[in-house]
Amino acid sequence: MVGLFAPVIGVMAGTGLTLYFAGAVVTVVRARWYSHIPFPLL
Repeated sequence: MVGLFAPVIGVMAGTGLTLYFAGAVVTVVRARWYSHIPFPLL
C-alpha cells in the first residue's frame, strides 16, 4: 500500500519481484528441470 503513495517504493518493489521470479527461472534451468519453466514465467 505504501507504494501507491510513494512511487519510488512501488518501483523498487516491482523490480524486486521481477528479479525474484527471474532468479526462480534461472534456478529451474540450472537444475535442468525444464518441464517446470512455465510456472515461474506465468
